[in-house]
Amino acid sequence: EAGLYANGTQTSAVLPLAFGLVPEDCRARVFASLVDNIVRKTDLHVGTGMIGGQWLLRVLSDNGRPDLAWKLAAQTTYPSWGYMVASGATTIWELWNGDHGDPLMNSGNHVMQIGDLCTWLHEYVAGIAPDESRPGFRHVLMRPRAVGELAWARASHVSLYGPIASEWKTAAGRFEWHISLPPNTTATVFVPAQDLREVTESGRPADRADGVRFVRMKGDRAVFEVGSGRYAFASPSAASRTTPTRTKRLRKRYERNMDASRLPKGSSHLTSKNKKAPHRPSGLADCRFVASRCPFRTQHGSPKAEPPALTPCHPGHPIKQIPPQYLRSTSVPSPSYLRC
Repeated sequence: EAGLYANGTQTSAVLPLAFGLVPEDCRARVFASLVDNIVRKTDLHVGTGMIGGQWLLRVLSDNGRPDLAWKLAAQTTYPSWGYMVASGATTIWELWNGDHGDPLMNSGNHVMQIGDLCTWLHEYVAGIAPDESRPGFRHVLMRPRAVGELAWARASHVSLYGPIASEWKTAAGRFEWHISLPPNTTATVFVPAQDLREVTESGRPADRADGVRFVRMKGDRAVFEVGSGRYAFASPSAASRTTPTRTKRLRKRYERNMDASRLPKGSSHLTSKNKKAPHRPSGLADCRFVASRCPFRTQHGSPKAEPPALTPCHPGHPIKQIPPQYLRSTSVPSPSYLRC
């Protein structure tokens, strides 16, 4: 009834959802418990290790919460990928607190700890994903997602047939998307739009453009089939920011299934706006992602000052963090430039 597996960790919910192990009539409750854990228990921070992190962002996006996936990806405070960058890392640590953790169990080049971040940036943000029914990128599924404060994204993949590229931006009230497909490939393209008549390709109505075949409207997307070549789609940018109907439906189920007795008086399980917001240095949310470049890089160096004693970041959380007062110190630069 509570929508929990085992001890109720994020990983215990992520894996069953990712592999389709949850009975259909229980999926909403299990996903609601995952969202509740991220929002309330870990305060919009990653709460998984290597195993759960391989599917975390994709599970959130597939179940209607790409906005929450973005918040995790854009965090710069502990524990997060952005915290590593803010601490001067140029590789991925084995431990979330690798700058102060036990060096005997902390690899300084633990690439698997990146989880599904790069996959999510390529397939979900930039919109370059393989079609499992036609593997090898002979057919590509292209569905970009404009999330959070992100104003543009660019990514490419070198397939057996040649480079596949996607670049989109929101400007002047328009969603503009340029894609490129190599010879002998095709793609299903999902353009953000509420109305087919609003979509253009190279300045012409998309359903009458050369090499473009309109398939159907699906939710807030116009779906097209295209062949190899270069295409320039455009539509009103508001469509790309509209909350999907599925997201609204999931939130309603979430409200119905949440046990109100578990919430502190006056609190909200959907948002933490009623809490006093802690100080957070600027960083990933203020910068631009280039999804085709990894790993994280930053122009800032490591803190020079020694940190004070470490304290638990959340009740019951086994990992330690730097206290907020140290994060506010001028010795810890907050990155204003970051690329992934």
